[in-house]
Amino acid sequence: MPRFIRTAAIMAALLLLPAVTASFAHEIKKGDILLTELWSRATPAGAKVAAGFFTVENTGSEADRLVDIKTPVGKAEIHETATVNGVSTMRPLEGGLAIAPGQKVTLAPGGLHVMITELKEPLKEGEMLHLTLRFQKAGEIDATLHIRPPGAPGPGGGGAGSSSPHGHPGMKM
Repeated sequence: MPRFIRTAAIMAALLLLPAVTASFAHEIKKGDILLTELWSRATPAGAKVAAGFFTVENTGSEADRLVDIKTPVGKAEIHETATVNGVSTMRPLEGGLAIAPGQKVTLAPGGLHVMITELKEPLKEGEMLHLTLRFQKAGEIDATLHIRPPGAPGPGGGGAGSSSPHGHPGMKM
């Protein structure tokens, strides 16, 4: 009997796994812009900063640019991380985030990311972070990011990067 219960428990867990994974796998499309893998991390009480991550793909034939981000929980902007002489620094990405036709850019820990400062309340695991992204051509896109546990890796393992082997073309390294 115990073996049967163990087998049943394993089967139930395997059947639930796609549902848990799917809960983090939503996508948002407006015009030629496709947003996937939208997530953030929970923050401790009293934290004044947070970060958001997602992949943005331009499925169209013309370039577009992410020019502004708004959130009700603080001040948001795109930041880039650069390492010079072994020291990593973050700074706002000047001029917005350009996305060429057919290009995918991943905002991830250690690379390009949404930096939220002046955080008004902690981000809580299991809740959603609301952002309004404004693109030059696609216009405004309302997006929600899944808030994962502190220190959680991204949906695909969570490293930094973009489709370019040297980071985003606008990054100053």
